[in-house]
Amino acid sequence: MVSSVVSNPNERLVNNRVENDLESSDDTLSTQAKPVSRLLTRKLLLGVVVLFFLAGVSVVSYFLFSKYKMLNKFKRELDDHLTKDFPNLERSKRDTCFDELTRLFGDGFLSDDPKLEYEVYREFEEFNSKYNRRHATQQERLNRLVTFRSNYLEVKEQKGDEPYVKGINRFSDLTEREFYKMFPVNEFSYSDLPYKDHILDNVSNPTYLKNLKKALNTVEDVDPRNLTGENLDWRRADGVTKVKDQVMDECYSCWAFSTVASVESLYRIYRDETVDLSEQELVDCDKLSGGCFTGSPFTAMEYVCSKGLSSSRDVPYRAKVGKCSYGKYKKKFVNTYFVASGLDILNKSLVVSPTVVPINLSREFLTYQSGVYNGSCGHYPNHVVVLVGEGFDEKTGLRYWVLKNSWGPDWGENGFLRLARPKGMDNKCGVLSVGLTPVLYSS
Repeated sequence: MVSSVVSNPNERLVNNRVENDLESSDDTLSTQAKPVSRLLTRKLLLGVVVLFFLAGVSVVSYFLFSKYKMLNKFKRELDDHLTKDFPNLERSKRDTCFDELTRLFGDGFLSDDPKLEYEVYREFEEFNSKYNRRHATQQERLNRLVTFRSNYLEVKEQKGDEPYVKGINRFSDLTEREFYKMFPVNEFSYSDLPYKDHILDNVSNPTYLKNLKKALNTVEDVDPRNLTGENLDWRRADGVTKVKDQVMDECYSCWAFSTVASVESLYRIYRDETVDLSEQELVDCDKLSGGCFTGSPFTAMEYVCSKGLSSSRDVPYRAKVGKCSYGKYKKKFVNTYFVASGLDILNKSLVVSPTVVPINLSREFLTYQSGVYNGSCGHYPNHVVVLVGEGFDEKTGLRYWVLKNSWGPDWGENGFLRLARPKGMDNKCGVLSVGLTPVLYSS
């Protein structure tokens, strides 16, 4: 069908006006619809925001209400526990305990078991009394309690299948940050050390040979040149002096204590002479080391060779750096020292006498109480001890190194650590990285 053509101009004009009016009407409707659409969108968004707000308020209200209920429950159960099980607890101590535990619970640091938390609290109080802890502020005290709690629960929850036992000791309120401050990485330089291989040339001393047989627990004559250090323990020969305390939280002087301990042992083993020498002199006078800010057993040994050591009676330990002015006192010297690494430390150094060894300490060491330690190690040398023996534990089937520490006799096994020596891992914790053994020539 062919559409008709409008030939009349007036009709065309009318038609155009009608079309224009229709288009204008459509534009007007479109323009009027846009504000309506925006309004609806805004209302919808506002509704969503209000909905989320109300939901958030509900969640927060529920959380606060639940927390309030849990706090009241904790208070009630703690109060019942103290009343029933500790009726003779002093009122002031009871109130302090109640306030501190409920505050820590409210801050999210404690479990909902008031009996467990009071057990931890009592242990914390005994710990503070035993180690004479004093806290400057209540906040510091609460921070220490939280740290102690973590360490206490680690000890309490230890599994029985491990070959060593963890325990509470003076380090149990130590934070991770304080640990790394107390045990800074000490990158000992081994490359320039005077390695010597003639240490076994001086083993004819009869006093030494007598004590060596005791250390090996044998009555038969022995030739040090044909020995290994396995099953040798210088403590059997009374060749190890008492464990001392460097006061770790005040002076990082393990380098001085280990050096002195090795020299004291040397005099016992070679001369049957008991000496108690001064670590303080090394802290004050070994200017190549850092005093109470860590140091080197290598420079300390050089000092003993060249200048000697006073007795601890003349120069007692003060756990801080002082003036070096000890020339007037009688000294004990060593002739030289032997440096070894790897299994030479076991088969040469230890056979001669207790040997100074740096180790890679981890925080887990601090909890050690007894047994054969097979826990974690640090990544770098940060502590120095004395290797005094090697042995085998029949209960666990593990070989171990015997290390003398300088944290006092109440740490570890009367101040000693048995460090696991797993098969193929002789150098656990870097114990065989380098060793220093002082030498006394036969007189």
